[in-house]
Amino acid sequence: MKSFAQIKSYLDEIGQIIEYKDDDLEIKHISYDSRDILKNTLFFCKGANYKEEYLFSALDKGAVAYISEKKYTDQVPYIIVKDIRLTMMELARFFYDYPDKEISIVAVTGTKGKSSTVSYIKSILDSHLEAIGEKPAGILSSILTYDGVLSLESKLTTPEALLLFKHIRNAVDSGLKYMVVEASSQAFKYNRINNLEIDYGIFLNIGHDHVSPTEHPSFDDYFSSKLKIFDQSKTCIYNSSIDFKDKVESYLGEKLSKSITFSTNDKTADFYLVNQKLENKHLIFETNEKEIYSLNQIGSYNIENALAAISYAKQIGISYESIKEGLINASIEGRENIFISDDENVVAFVSYAHNGLSFRKCFEFINEHYPDYKVISMFGAGGERALVRMQEMCEEGGKNSDFVYIIPDDPGYKPFAEIADKMEEIVRLQGCEVTSNPVREDAIRDSFSKIDGKTLLFIAGKGGETYNYAYGIYEPIKDDLSVAKEEIDKYNKI
Repeated sequence: MKSFAQIKSYLDEIGQIIEYKDDDLEIKHISYDSRDILKNTLFFCKGANYKEEYLFSALDKGAVAYISEKKYTDQVPYIIVKDIRLTMMELARFFYDYPDKEISIVAVTGTKGKSSTVSYIKSILDSHLEAIGEKPAGILSSILTYDGVLSLESKLTTPEALLLFKHIRNAVDSGLKYMVVEASSQAFKYNRINNLEIDYGIFLNIGHDHVSPTEHPSFDDYFSSKLKIFDQSKTCIYNSSIDFKDKVESYLGEKLSKSITFSTNDKTADFYLVNQKLENKHLIFETNEKEIYSLNQIGSYNIENALAAISYAKQIGISYESIKEGLINASIEGRENIFISDDENVVAFVSYAHNGLSFRKCFEFINEHYPDYKVISMFGAGGERALVRMQEMCEEGGKNSDFVYIIPDDPGYKPFAEIADKMEEIVRLQGCEVTSNPVREDAIRDSFSKIDGKTLLFIAGKGGETYNYAYGIYEPIKDDLSVAKEEIDKYNKI
């Protein structure tokens, strides 16, 4: 809890105040969501889709003051600031008393593999912590939010600053020792996370993605946003086989002395892959330290994510036994799951893949392990997302599939039919038959009717997610994982 005077004084200190109307108030809660209002809330007016009515709704529910870049009313105390996003980030940390200084934080960024890597890290930490009688690690990811108080499905990769620091404060107050954070480029670009004190920052990879009018105006802007993770990391961990490695190392500069590297093919890295094999639906691999690990996720591209997790775990002194146990126990529902029919004629590959880089990796795996299977792919693209993402997914999907369904994948504020028309056109240019279906579940079920001999169904984009984002609403859907399981079970009973 802070007084309004303390908040005003702090914002004045950091040079954000333009104008204010003061009052003797106690602020017990801070929020930018008019549905999340408690007594004595300070409300933030922000967002591309912000409407003035949100402020008055918040005031009706118990908000007592507001912060904005524009004055809406002088009937309550207010602070007009220069940059609302920067203000949210700085004030959140101040309001919750700098909780990041009281817990060890590891953050992970990259174009693909962030969710898997943070899941591996949490599983390793949990194995270690359980062995020494400590509470499990907290996590903020696109899959799960757990902070010792709350455990729930996530909707944003990295939460807004007000929530980020609230979760970290919850974790500290709950006695958690570690917090694992999945860090998106948007979080760095739009000041959600840029003042977070990170003990270990991990950079997995970089690909041409997230370049659009609503994300990043250029690849350089996207890459530069990702690199910011190193600005606030005490120790930097990165993939030494990363594209544009020179740019990464140039950015790191003198921090290279505090850097750790990993790679699946660079033998000069601190931790690298020696060999791998697929055995009994497990991916088994050996590192340069002559240690052997096993993963339930069978795509070989997961080794990169596992090496990143191993590199971090070694730095904080976790034993080989706990790392090994954590990796084999790691469950990443919906990110990558394979269901095989009893007769082995049907393979349903449910993946969270949603950009060109992840599609290439998935099809490399499919072509290596299921070369004689007919491939039916199902995927979509967001309406406000990078056009290059749509282009690359459709090209990869069209080149590597016998048939493609275009299905909704968080279309946002664009009509699905408009997105589908563009995607179908690109797929057809690859010489592949294609259709579209506005209901994901229906498309998945229909694809089972097209099974002809050995068939692999590649279902990409949402995995275990139970919503589809359209026109500002998270519409409930049946997750791909459940639908695929049901259809495989039906097939087995025929």
